[in-house]
Amino acid sequence: MDYTLMKLIHIISAIILLAMGLVGAIYCWQNHEEPDLQVRKLAISSVIRTNWLFVTPALVLQLITGWSLMRSMALGFTTTWLNLTLMLYGVVCILWCAMVWLQISMVNTLKVALSENKDSKLTSYHTYYQYWLYLAVPTLTIVIIIFYLMIFKPA
Repeated sequence: MDYTLMKLIHIISAIILLAMGLVGAIYCWQNHEEPDLQVRKLAISSVIRTNWLFVTPALVLQLITGWSLMRSMALGFTTTWLNLTLMLYGVVCILWCAMVWLQISMVNTLKVALSENKDSKLTSYHTYYQYWLYLAVPTLTIVIIIFYLMIFKPA
């Protein structure tokens, strides 16, 4: 595939990752204190769907196009910024999987709370949410650092 087209796909998929990460985080955060548990459940479910529809393909495209660009530019694994980028990409993927698991756990907890009319289940929900929040901030920060590395390619 043409280098310019590959680079365009790589940049667009990176933008999708950052944008969906920010939008999903803001949406979850805004709906976290929603008193109507059904609305809260639907909001988080929507973020999960968005992750599967947009973030997952973008993560895969990043890997494929990144590898292709690396080969086109004859870059090896001795390039410091590239190694750091690849390592951070792996960290982002691991954190993202954990965050999706936490979101699914939040939705399942809310389903139980709604079906059994038990507010006691909300303690678990809040615990999952806290862990999710603790992962969201560093994950988005790492994505921004990857952008920096890809643009400036420091030695």
